[in-house]
Amino acid sequence: ALSRVYSNEHIKLGEALEDAGLKIYPEAYFSLIGFLLILSIIATASITLFTGFIFLLLIPPSIIFFGYAAPKTMAYERAAKLDIEVPFAGTYISMMATGGLSPYTSLRKLKKCPLLPNISKAVKDIEVDVQVKGLDPVTSMEKSAKHLPSKDYKDLMLGYASTLRSGGDVIHYLLVRTETMFNDLAIKVRAFGERAALLMESF
Repeated sequence: ALSRVYSNEHIKLGEALEDAGLKIYPEAYFSLIGFLLILSIIATASITLFTGFIFLLLIPPSIIFFGYAAPKTMAYERAAKLDIEVPFAGTYISMMATGGLSPYTSLRKLKKCPLLPNISKAVKDIEVDVQVKGLDPVTSMEKSAKHLPSKDYKDLMLGYASTLRSGGDVIHYLLVRTETMFNDLAIKVRAFGERAALLMESF
């Protein structure tokens, strides 16, 4: 029943959970929300019966709402954080590529980078695919790009894979793509600053 509540033609819970980085099957997530819903119904019904606080009856519906919204909110926050980290990771990969290292080898060096925690987590997943599941590095990077919510990360990884397989200049692609990402980031920061200035003026 919960699957009908959460899933429709516009939103697929499985994709939302994956984008949010929650390693849990949709069925297990439904079960968890269902358990919390039943528990809240029993608890609020009992408390309302003894105290008369009718507003507590709003808790069970709120669990359904937050269960629906939480994965999408977490995915959005993860995408925003990745969008900030990707230009810096791209710069590092580009510089290492000019020194002769492959992007995969460069990415592995970011696995324990505390300044790029979301990139580090993505790199760990890529390494698991390569070392445990036997995927080649390029395929693993493509898979990672398709399952992360950041557009910049997706463009960087898929573009690299496409350039490599077509025999193009990988280093040139990485340098140009990194420059483009920093230009886009500068535009976003400038727009944020303008909105903040407008808000302060209104106050």
